[in-house]
Amino acid sequence: MLKKKVISMFVIILVLLISACSNGTNETNKESASPSTTPASTTSEVAPPEEPVKTVELRMFWWGSDERHEKTLKAIELFEQKNKGIKITSEYSGFDGYMVKLNTQIAAGNAPDLIQMGGNIKEYVDKKAMLDLTPYVGNVINLEGFNPTLVESATFDSKLYGVTLGVSSSGLLYNASMFEKAGVEVPTESWTYDELKTTSIAITEKLGKGNYGVYDLSSDAATLGSYLGSNGKELYRDGARLFEKEDIISWFTIWEELRAAGAVVPADVQVASPSSAVDKSLVVKGQVAIQSVAASQIYGYQELTEDTLGLIMFPNGSAGSGMIPPISGQYITSYSSTELKRLRNLLTLW
Repeated sequence: MLKKKVISMFVIILVLLISACSNGTNETNKESASPSTTPASTTSEVAPPEEPVKTVELRMFWWGSDERHEKTLKAIELFEQKNKGIKITSEYSGFDGYMVKLNTQIAAGNAPDLIQMGGNIKEYVDKKAMLDLTPYVGNVINLEGFNPTLVESATFDSKLYGVTLGVSSSGLLYNASMFEKAGVEVPTESWTYDELKTTSIAITEKLGKGNYGVYDLSSDAATLGSYLGSNGKELYRDGARLFEKEDIISWFTIWEELRAAGAVVPADVQVASPSSAVDKSLVVKGQVAIQSVAASQIYGYQELTEDTLGLIMFPNGSAGSGMIPPISGQYITSYSSTELKRLRNLLTLW
């Protein structure tokens, strides 16, 4: 159980250390050490030899940008300094190809001990590839201060399989420079879906051919979920559908009207320039005014354009704002077979 406990301890420390790495400050200890007044011993005592520290080696696999890699490596370095005898071997890449490599490793029974997992964590729990962390909650893993919904998001059949690395919420990214160029006011937090339509149509008409007010968000789950929430409904909860046929008809009618007005990105253009690809987004290129986005991604979009970008909440409905609560999109998890690998390593030493 040694390796499992080490992994579980690292899971929570990593979260804390990444935060410390980003926001920590150095403080100088202003207290002076007092001179020792203990008399020297008159007898010589030979201390018993210390037993060598047993090294536990763990592999960790994650994806992300160069900035995330650097911060994670720093967190690992700090962890190793505080936990002698534990060595973390790093494996990291961009997201492209990440899951393919992980699936290959799992199939070969050689997955890393610590794995960054996304919103598809349930898929790997069902494959029995994730280690149950429940036995370590309360002693090694401290979840105090965590929003209960974030804990629940990685809990299946009353078992915890991951600890969140951070949260994100969806909203609407807009190109403020396009609004200014079109002479259209940027929406306020109290705007409605009717205003979304009139705003999108106005921008399209004033900026002319090749420019559009909004991406076609009719199939965007976050936008649909917010629309339903603004009308007192939900998509699903505990496997039950919580909206009616009429709700969906009303939703698609909004987008049909926008298509008819030429205010949304045509399907072929949207496929070639998806909003989810930062470098291909037409909001970044100044051709579309509004798209859906994970709020934390605004910095990545802004870096690629000289236009001014901003974030706005989804429009309001009869029940007010339907903003979906922040969710966790990333977890630290552990490979379910990590204990078997530890036993094999011990057998080779014997």
